[in-house]
Amino acid sequence: MIAPRRTRLPSQAVLTLTLSTLPMALFAHGSMEDPMSRIYACYKENPENPSSPACVAAAAYSKPALYDWMSVRIGDAAGNHQGRIPDGRLCSAGDVTFGALDAARDDWPATSIAPDANGRLQLRFHATAPHATDYIRVYATEPDYDPNRPLSWSDLQAQPFCDLQEGEIGIEGNRYVLDCPFPTGLSGRHLLYTIWQRSDSPEAFYACSDVMIGDVIDPVDPVWQEVGVLVAESDLAAGSTITFRLFNAAGNDAETHSVVVEAAEALRDAWPKALAEEVNGSSGLLGIGQLNEGVVTPVLGANANRVYVNDAQSYSFVVDVTLPPVEPPPGDDAWRADLVYVGGDRVSYRGVEYEAKWWTRGDAPGASAVWQRLTPSDGPTEWNAGAVYTAGDQVIHQGATYEARWWTQGDEPGTHEVWTRLP
Repeated sequence: MIAPRRTRLPSQAVLTLTLSTLPMALFAHGSMEDPMSRIYACYKENPENPSSPACVAAAAYSKPALYDWMSVRIGDAAGNHQGRIPDGRLCSAGDVTFGALDAARDDWPATSIAPDANGRLQLRFHATAPHATDYIRVYATEPDYDPNRPLSWSDLQAQPFCDLQEGEIGIEGNRYVLDCPFPTGLSGRHLLYTIWQRSDSPEAFYACSDVMIGDVIDPVDPVWQEVGVLVAESDLAAGSTITFRLFNAAGNDAETHSVVVEAAEALRDAWPKALAEEVNGSSGLLGIGQLNEGVVTPVLGANANRVYVNDAQSYSFVVDVTLPPVEPPPGDDAWRADLVYVGGDRVSYRGVEYEAKWWTRGDAPGASAVWQRLTPSDGPTEWNAGAVYTAGDQVIHQGATYEARWWTQGDEPGTHEVWTRLP
């Protein structure tokens, strides 16, 4: 057996969540992200194991519907929204597939909102598929709205508080940004109803976002400007390092904060709060959490915390997650899917020695081009479409024996010139 050689023990892996601003075509398929629509909130909670009672009920009604969060739509609406959607069916757009969204209950996940210093509200729509836009209209419910009654058209105010056409809509990455006047005369639990009408098709999209409306910020308190939403996509391994980086308008680092999460803080509903507490405790510029009466308070929740700055300048941020290094037992050269290998590292897998050509993690030897087989073959083996073969490897396929002329994967013997049929 060839002696194992490891030029470097497994290194740390870094995952990055980034918010950027890029010119691009307008998008339409999707749903409201800030404030989160009912279906997008339940999708973010994980349709297989949601945490809030309303989303548990929605998943019980239809898990596949939650995975299809971007498709609450009517293909031929052509602006006739009220004529096509009956009372009590607004949140599902009259589609029984999404019928769980119409449940009248007061425990749907709600986003806390409040006007900024200029009496405005920024909304964000997470988009997926490109389409031209005729308009986006957002309605607020009437002051006497009761979430325990099925939502009807008469529950919405007659005029949208936000009514924007294509040229008035901003773009940040694959998010539409809507700069709207804040709906006035409302407080407590309400609902925002979004209608997205395409201009190149009669198709329209719909979203119900539950909100908790706060008071206007007291001028003596910090004037917080929202930068974005801190979203946790997954649980982390205990010992992971989370680094929050804030950038100014020129793209330069304004602040950097890091925290190492323990096991109790590693779940996706918990680590954003741990990060927010670290940031809020050491920064005079940043606040991460929920804003209420001028105070930003960190809370539990995978997407419940928002990023604020008490500065009128433009900022963006990224969150880097550095996973803890995993060390193999001394003298153990067996390949492991959770380890990182770099060029020159050697492993043993299923009795065969391999050498890595470049950085890899999770790519099984014999099934990826990153691994070079070192142990000579004992003879032809049955051809496997997922396996990697190099020059000289022999296989048996449909009763015939073939030899590889060069590197190959997925090329069926007898149908590709990489294989030479042997007598």
